[in-house]
Amino acid sequence: MKIFPSYGHDSNALLNRRSNKTTLSFESQSNLRSQLRIRVITTLILLLCIYNNAWSQILQRGIVKEYNERLAKTPLGQVEIVVTNAGSTVSDSDGRFSLQFRTSKSGDKVNVRRVERLGYEVFNKEALNQWYITKEGNPFSIVMCRSDKFKRIRDNYNAISCASYEKQRIKEEKLLEEEYRKGILKEEEYRLRIDELKDEYERQLEDLDKYIDRFARIDLSELSKQEASIIACVQNGNMDEAISLYERQSFINHYKQECAAITELKNARQTLQAMKQQKSLARDSVYASILRQVNTYMLAGGMVNIEKGKTLLRECALADTTYLDALWEYAYFLDNQNEYEEAVRYYNMYVNQCTDRLSLTSLFNNLGAIYVKQEDYSKAEYYFKTNLANSRRLYAQNKESYWDLAIRDLHNLGTLYDNWEKADSSAFYYSSAFAVYEQLTDSLTDEELADKSMLYNNYGAFCFKQKKLEDAALNYQRAVEIREKLYATNNILYRPILAMTLHNIGALYHEKGDYDAACKYYLESLRMRKIMVESNPSAYKEDLNTSLTNMIGLVTEVNNLAGQYVDEEKFKEAFPLYVTAQTLYEELCKTDTTYLADYMNVAYWAGVISDEVYENSGQAIPSWVKSLDVCLKLYQDSPDNYLVQLVTICNRLAYAYAANKLYDQAIETIDIAIMAADDEANLYDTKGEILLMAGKEAEAVKMWNKVVELEPDFLSAHGESELYKQLKSKKLVK
Repeated sequence: MKIFPSYGHDSNALLNRRSNKTTLSFESQSNLRSQLRIRVITTLILLLCIYNNAWSQILQRGIVKEYNERLAKTPLGQVEIVVTNAGSTVSDSDGRFSLQFRTSKSGDKVNVRRVERLGYEVFNKEALNQWYITKEGNPFSIVMCRSDKFKRIRDNYNAISCASYEKQRIKEEKLLEEEYRKGILKEEEYRLRIDELKDEYERQLEDLDKYIDRFARIDLSELSKQEASIIACVQNGNMDEAISLYERQSFINHYKQECAAITELKNARQTLQAMKQQKSLARDSVYASILRQVNTYMLAGGMVNIEKGKTLLRECALADTTYLDALWEYAYFLDNQNEYEEAVRYYNMYVNQCTDRLSLTSLFNNLGAIYVKQEDYSKAEYYFKTNLANSRRLYAQNKESYWDLAIRDLHNLGTLYDNWEKADSSAFYYSSAFAVYEQLTDSLTDEELADKSMLYNNYGAFCFKQKKLEDAALNYQRAVEIREKLYATNNILYRPILAMTLHNIGALYHEKGDYDAACKYYLESLRMRKIMVESNPSAYKEDLNTSLTNMIGLVTEVNNLAGQYVDEEKFKEAFPLYVTAQTLYEELCKTDTTYLADYMNVAYWAGVISDEVYENSGQAIPSWVKSLDVCLKLYQDSPDNYLVQLVTICNRLAYAYAANKLYDQAIETIDIAIMAADDEANLYDTKGEILLMAGKEAEAVKMWNKVVELEPDFLSAHGESELYKQLKSKKLVK
């Protein structure tokens, strides 16, 4: 189920606690007997309370099994299970475990806090989210999968899906191209349709991770032979065949038949209850197959397949509008497709029939999130505040079980009011969310820590917006501390949220004018986001573009300020700015070559200041090498525009090499300039001087002769060069 970013709760509901301690006083011997009678009665009452408490406890048994793909699942021991109200337990060698619930009753939802074994992860996550205590004590099954195996399964589906999406996009582009060739589409409309098609595919890919995860969690050992063969097609990348086989099975017709049968049975509920239950199970089974068919469409990609998935979900929802699972899935699908009006309609159909408060809180979150996206903040406020009122009641009844709901709703309201430009309200709800965290005594799971880090991050962003930069820095740092620890345990899962906060810290330092620190954090975030885009381009492309945009703003500001310092001859102030700009441009040019000329210039000036101001030619060499590398790329594409820069950089770099007795590199560098401008006498003069420094007098004389050959009036035009002076002193030239 879709949950809007987890947000917070009102501290006033948490602070008022009363002491229930009773003090008995014995004032005289005369009332001793009555006091003894009171003691006896009190003891009996306590015994009855203890007896009733023990009697009310419920034992829930379960078994943990290891997922073995198509083979039967096997028992798995040494798995720790931690749930609210029943403490923790560990599965034995046969995979069995038991939980003693202290105050919960049959039908209550089990709040699973942690299921762990090193090297494994929970495979049947959705089943854990739907775990309810059963009166009969039916064993609950937990399925674990080796982490490396699950990653392999997931990576396979990811690769297959991305390839299929690309295949579908190319296919649809070819259809448009055919219409363009036939004259059906004019060029302007054709280009527009191509761009729209690319944008649509990128949007479709944004939600792909969810379908990949669902597909990876399909239990192959529980499928029918027919459906197992279909899934095998998917695993082998035969998406078209898998879709064809699913459509031939016509699960939707079976589903409609089961729904129609259920409707007929409702009229004879009392006498046909058992049959209805059987049909409901059959319907649920067929519906599960339909969801897998929809997942197959989504993995395959393409507008045709997306529409097929949408049609199936719509038909399921309309076949029986009292079946809440089908209503939810279709509404959630519409929500993700940005069809908000239709999503709201089906969410409301769900609301009108659902009686489970916890399910409604998730739905109200989704409705609130839709209205936030539409900037209809008053409606979003209604749903988030309704949730908060409900979570306050639950929290008051059982703080241990419902603190997370309280924080979620307070956090939601804090972020809502931030977007709504209501700073005081936003600060109040954020603070209230932190107050709930402060009262917790149990350690948090990784997922709960991630939620807490999001609260720190969002509150930091709020403080930044309010120009409270020190408060923003403190909260961003707290978020980073949590996220770095989570990243160390699972870098794929937690890389996006760590990259987000690192980027925010970069923006903070940029605002404060600490360009070096801003550069450091921007670059780290950018490098992470590039890795993210490699695995899922569309989902993270916008994040990457945000990083690049902010870095461009930073480097432009730094470069302009450095140029201003140079104009004012404040070279020492300009130098660190050029070094920072050089680092930023180097990273930007990996993805955008339009900044190559800027990169060349800042690297050149960093070298100039090192050489002339700090008199450190060795320090200048790395900057000039980078400047020359970039200049050569630009020169190849446009020789006339970059000849002067090439000659200038080569000349300076060659002298720097020679000053550091790197004569071979110096000769190679000046030869690059000579190849580009072989009629430039000054370059031969430079080469001759370097050869003379290297002790090669005869070759130096040849270079001087070449200078005179190209420019007979060189001495009168330029005066005596260093080469000429030294050769003349050695009587090697006249």
